[in-house]
Amino acid sequence: MKKMSSRFPIRYLLLFYILLFMISSFCVAASRAEERNIFIGDLITLKISAGGYSLEELLDNFAGFEIVESRQQGDAYFLTLRTFEPGEYRLVLGDKELLIVVSSTLDELERDNIFTVAPHPLESLYQPLWKYIFLALSILLLLILIYFISSFIKRKRARALSPYEFFRKRMAELDVDSADFFVQLSIFFKEYLEESFSRCLRGKTSREIMEEIQETDLPGEITGEIGDWLLQADYYKYTGKLPEREIREKGRERLDQIVLDIEKSLQAGEGY
Repeated sequence: MKKMSSRFPIRYLLLFYILLFMISSFCVAASRAEERNIFIGDLITLKISAGGYSLEELLDNFAGFEIVESRQQGDAYFLTLRTFEPGEYRLVLGDKELLIVVSSTLDELERDNIFTVAPHPLESLYQPLWKYIFLALSILLLLILIYFISSFIKRKRARALSPYEFFRKRMAELDVDSADFFVQLSIFFKEYLEESFSRCLRGKTSREIMEEIQETDLPGEITGEIGDWLLQADYYKYTGKLPEREIREKGRERLDQIVLDIEKSLQAGEGY
């Protein structure tokens, strides 16, 4: 049975998360690149969610601006303001510092006609879009983590079973009407033999498998049964013929008996 390292999903998940974070950062940069400078006379609308501040206290902090409109909506305040004095305005709200730069020249604007004040106020520099993107990516990462953790738990539970118990479990779950019925039986049988005798049989032909099995101390009648069953499975695997349901059921019953005989031999100390 193939053993997977528990570090595999964690390593790739970290790389995936870093990639998502880089994409979200790019989105933030792109959204900010669309902002334009603030000029004298421009209307600026700010959304302020500052706990512990009343509207009057906020108005005092913005005393250097002309307050055009102020209103409260839920826990946030919306201030529309402007100034006709150019310069940098640094405002401290709690542990945050807001920088507003008001330009004094119109040279940056490529206009052939007379400049007029925009009829709509500028949006706040606060852009919540990137936070929603980051939240969505975090939820996606959480779902991926849940998937890998559940898969890891299932594999761990499977490894807790003995090779014989795991073989019987897989056999019981196999649909007898499956188109690759004998292919699956062969895989289950090879992995059982690998675990039981600590031999690598993956990718080997039936002849090579028999050479490995003959090096063990299994009784000759059991090794003969193994060889006959592998030849029967090879016939249906490589010809692509799906045998009748009765033949499939008998093939599974015969394999069940072979594995049971191997288990009895191993418990009696004759398998090694």
